[in-house]
Amino acid sequence: LMLGSALNKQNRTAEAMQALKKAQDIHNGVSLDAGSGLILMGMKEEGARFIENILPIAQERGRKDLHRFVNIAAKAWFDIGVEHQQAQQYEKARIALLRSARLDQGFAPLYIHLGEIAEAMGNRDAAIMSYQKFLELNPNNLSIRDRLKNLQNQ
Repeated sequence: LMLGSALNKQNRTAEAMQALKKAQDIHNGVSLDAGSGLILMGMKEEGARFIENILPIAQERGRKDLHRFVNIAAKAWFDIGVEHQQAQQYEKARIALLRSARLDQGFAPLYIHLGEIAEAMGNRDAAIMSYQKFLELNPNNLSIRDRLKNLQNQ
């Protein structure tokens, strides 16, 4: 992993990815750390995909720290979604945030972003569902409660 990071700092991305892929056999024959390394190097989508692809193998082989890596991948997809949202690439943002939700349904902030994206795309019903889901997880948020009421009254 250190070699991969060093190569990436030298803008030797292809070699860095090869080094990280070689690190796959570190723990129980499955290195989720390689995916984390990609994310830390700024290759969020590649790292999140790597972790998603290797999770079933790691689970099958009895890896005990899967939850930590699920959270890392979910956070990476969340960050990617927010970046796309800020760039007004709403469909890409929606897809990334849904991938995050698939991994971690209990991460409330992603539902605010999904609601905002749905509103921006003119999908009132999806926005309402997203804000309702957020409020299930965080019922005391008055601003989202007000936003939901306004949408429901339209």
